[in-house]
Amino acid sequence: MSDAKLSAFWATFDGDKDTAIEVSEMFCGYSVELFSNIEQAITQGDVDATLLHLHSLKGTLAYLGFGDETDEARALEQQINNDGLSSLTQGYAAFKGNVEKLVELLKTHVLTK
Repeated sequence: MSDAKLSAFWATFDGDKDTAIEVSEMFCGYSVELFSNIEQAITQGDVDATLLHLHSLKGTLAYLGFGDETDEARALEQQINNDGLSSLTQGYAAFKGNVEKLVELLKTHVLTK
């Protein structure tokens, strides 16, 4: 699994290691901030803010070549639109865990090179 994710990530940057490292550093910090914003919006019951932050994360994941996680974010957006914030419990936790694994993957295989 991680080999395919890394291959997709490296393909996004077409061999430009410096840019890949720079973007990885930004993503690792940005994802923490976005999850904090998403969780705050959920706690406040703010559907629009939740969707905004989730959409930002989805776009970043797509840019980095992480298609499965992009699809998960899209599904969560649809779930919110169809069923509201209260429907997010399990799906959101799994999504967050998957993105956290990506962060660790980048820290281990991109930022340590």
